Amino acid sequence: MKFNLSNINWKSQATWVLLLTSLLHFTCSFTANFITVLLPDISVDLDVPVETLNWITLIFLIAIIAITIPASKNIKRFDLKKSIRILIFLLIVGLVLSAITPNMEVFLFSRLIQGASIALLPTIDLVIIVLAMPKEDVGKALGIVGSAGYVGMTIAPSVTGFVSNLFHGDMHF
Repeated sequence: MKFNLSNINWKSQATWVLLLTSLLHFTCSFTANFITVLLPDISVDLDVPVETLNWITLIFLIAIIAITIPASKNIKRFDLKKSIRILIFLLIVGLVLSAITPNMEVFLFSRLIQGASIALLPTIDLVIIVLAMPKEDVGKALGIVGSAGYVGMTIAPSVTGFVSNLFHGDMHF
């Protein structure tokens, strides 16, 4: 099968839904996995012992676990459009806050915000796929979105290491 971009209907709502939800899934997975490469730099920048660094990953995962199950159960009660805007805003706030953090406590709080927003974003984008795509394309669309998430997970450490090295470790999230 030959892939040809000229065959894609760029005016189709389903095409844009697929592209945007794939980008969202990629971003969530990337955000969840890029931090591990930066832990040594964060330890130096914030002057925290290595044992304390575990909380950076743990608080993120605790937020995801605590929020995903109850929220997924009640996802139909939310206005999806409004929810996705709020969650993307919270993710951006969490990322900016972690970039300018003065200490470990604020950094952990920023990771908590990131985890809370990422707990729901992938769930909502899957619901949007099911609701917006033609029934015959839902399986294929879910596969594409899921693959975008795995690509984000896979390349996050490499891209983060490259960017961190490029800026000489003067940045952290």
